[in-house]
Amino acid sequence: MFRRPNPNGQNPNQQRPTRNSIRISLLPSEWVALEYSFDIGGLHDQIGVTFDFPEDNVKSVKWLGNGPYRVWKNRMKGVSFGIWEKEYNNTVTGESWVYPEFKGFHSNLYAADLITGYGTLKIVTGSEDLFFHLFTPDNPAQSNNTNTLGIFPDGQISILSAISPIGTKFKKQIGICQSGTHGKSIGYFFLYRQTYGYRKTVMIS
Repeated sequence: MFRRPNPNGQNPNQQRPTRNSIRISLLPSEWVALEYSFDIGGLHDQIGVTFDFPEDNVKSVKWLGNGPYRVWKNRMKGVSFGIWEKEYNNTVTGESWVYPEFKGFHSNLYAADLITGYGTLKIVTGSEDLFFHLFTPDNPAQSNNTNTLGIFPDGQISILSAISPIGTKFKKQIGICQSGTHGKSIGYFFLYRQTYGYRKTVMIS
């Protein structure tokens, strides 16, 4: 469903989303709002929404959330809340040495600017405790097993309520997201891609 709100921001026919719904709106501020809700049970590697986005010409990212390192469901420590920035890299842990890794899951996202050669993709969340999937890292070329390979969504950019764990050299991934913990989630965030000119946006600095 796509709607353009009237100038005062009110839509008399607008209804709150029901289960398993998605609404895309073009706001008077020229932001695009995506509101989604879902009610899901069972075991899942991730829970959330994902998008295709070209990785070529990505230069850096600046975000408000936990950083500067990526996280896994069972590896949440070692990060702190703040404004972080890092240049693009394609680091494969253990095989190249540019840290922190650019790609992966980032926790507690509030806002992000993804700077590319085409412009800046701006994301602002309206919910707490969300994860930011920022592209998918390459698999190690010399890995002896798949224990330490993460499970990622099909898209390149994702906003998630739950993420997958990672295993160790000798043990597989354990503790897949429980439906009792992450089974019902509601997310709300804005996506905006600025290619030229000035736009009224929410800044994170």
